[in-house]
Amino acid sequence: MSDFLSNFGAENYQKLQKGKLQAEPKMEQAKAKEEPKERERITDQAKPAAPKVTDNLDLELPENAREELYILDPESKSRRKKRRILFALLAVILCAAIGVLYYQSKIVQLPDFIGDYADKAEVWALQNNVFVKTEEAYSIEYDRGIVMAQEPGVAEKLRKGSAITITVSLGADPDEHIPLPDFTTMTLPEIEDWKAANKADNVVITRTYDETVPANHVIKAEFRDSSVTAETYRRRDRLTITVSRGPEEFEKDIEVPNFREKPEQDAVQWANSSGVELTVEHDYSDTVPAGYISYQSIPPKTMIAKNEPLTVIVSKGRAIYAPDFSGLSKDEALGAAAAAGVNLFTIERYHNTVELGGFIEQSVAPGTLLKDGRNTIIVYYSAGLPYIPDMAGRQENEAKQIFAALNEKKAEINYEIEYVYDKEAPKGTVLFNSPANTTVPVGSTVKVTVSKGSKVIIGNYVNKNYQSQPIAAELQKLRNEGLKISYRYVDSSVVDEPVSEDTPMHELPYPSYLWESGTIISQSIPPGTEIDAADHILVLEIAR
Repeated sequence: MSDFLSNFGAENYQKLQKGKLQAEPKMEQAKAKEEPKERERITDQAKPAAPKVTDNLDLELPENAREELYILDPESKSRRKKRRILFALLAVILCAAIGVLYYQSKIVQLPDFIGDYADKAEVWALQNNVFVKTEEAYSIEYDRGIVMAQEPGVAEKLRKGSAITITVSLGADPDEHIPLPDFTTMTLPEIEDWKAANKADNVVITRTYDETVPANHVIKAEFRDSSVTAETYRRRDRLTITVSRGPEEFEKDIEVPNFREKPEQDAVQWANSSGVELTVEHDYSDTVPAGYISYQSIPPKTMIAKNEPLTVIVSKGRAIYAPDFSGLSKDEALGAAAAAGVNLFTIERYHNTVELGGFIEQSVAPGTLLKDGRNTIIVYYSAGLPYIPDMAGRQENEAKQIFAALNEKKAEINYEIEYVYDKEAPKGTVLFNSPANTTVPVGSTVKVTVSKGSKVIIGNYVNKNYQSQPIAAELQKLRNEGLKISYRYVDSSVVDEPVSEDTPMHELPYPSYLWESGTIISQSIPPGTEIDAADHILVLEIAR
């Protein structure tokens, strides 16, 4: 430092004014190494700044000028270059960082949605400005609503505003046919594993106690729809599998009462209140009245458990057996039936071999136990052989009634009816029957001849007085032969009416001024017609 200040002595100052001051190279190099600064500034006093010294030192300086010395640092240029390079590098790095940040703000990396619910993918897409296209498909591997595929794949990058496609499971196909195993050979864990493996969610497993089927084994399998079979079963069909819990066990803390000769209702009420499984049977008893208990399967004062079976037998009273009525008369049979408590009915029927009044058979075999309310017996006695009367002169319907009465007693009579014309007997009158007035075997045939009446020829009665002796006699004869005659009276003052040219002569009316009271104006059956008298009606119009 002293060397440096020595340059500012009086002698050097004179040289400086003349512009001849030359800095020694060695001194300058030493000073440059000592001072790392770009410039050294040394001031003598704190005075106002003097003008900068230039290379041309032949200048007039003011009296108050302050002298300063500027020494150029030889490495300053290199440092300035390094700084510029450093600043440029920092600018490049900053731009790169900004670019990376911008890129990252526009690009997202796709997560793995497979195995998650579709809602998670939709929330992520909403947060990252990505559109989601959803497709659906059945899958037995993935549950309903779970993503089972995505496009693009996991960890792939995509720009915001673009779209992704996810395939969401609809669950197992409900219409898929599932082969059913033999559940009766499977246990409950095996059935549950089968149900889970096949996604058979419509299979319902219920459990119940069972005395015969071992625990965890199948009691039954039932389809809700009766039309479904094992060959047509689909995943959507409802199937209920009932699995046994084994026998239910209870503590024996119930004491059995003595029910003998007690009413049936006592046992029923006790069983309902204690939870005992009661079975009521009915049987005959010669000692216990009807409606009272004659036997119980578990002795009185025995301790039993809930749901343990107990059987009681209720008396139906004394047993009634069918008596043997063979060889007994009607009166004797009625007495035997009353003694046995049997309702007896006797019926007669014709018989070819059993004599009149003899026993034929009974409706219930002797010794048969008669059930409750069915203690009625019918005993059949012989009415002998059927008798056929002479039915001549009776009407046809009467003959039929006679045969019906005979057949009600098992006469089994067949009858044949022959119809003939007869002028003497009205239509429907029995002329004769064969056989008659005799007995016949059961199943015989009787022939009956019945009159058809007679045939008559209708005369011309128009314009004749029906009360005149010839006309009245003829009309009476027609009546006797079975013809029905009807009179219709008309007013004799009726005005003439026009008639057709085709009207028969016997129907042409006389002029009204020629009609007399009682005159036959018209007849319904043309003259000369032959008819069955019993099958027709003759209508005559007569003037008043």
